Amino acid sequence: MTLDRLTLLYTVLAFLVFGSLGFVNWYMFRHAAASDAALSALLTALGAAIGAFLGAAVLRGWLRQWLR
Repeated sequence: MTLDRLTLLYTVLAFLVFGSLGFVNWYMFRHAAASDAALSALLTALGAAIGAFLGAAVLRGWLRQWLR
């Protein structure tokens, strides 16, 4: 069973997006003032939206490969 290229690309993108947004969120939480809490919440929501899209694409690709 091999993954198609699009599923592999979405998997890598999901890891990159979650990793980078997670690092930015951690950095802001650690070093930013309380006034930046709204920006941190916005980044969290953005990460969740992008992650949901990429996660659905990855899951669809994995299931399509598994059900063949």
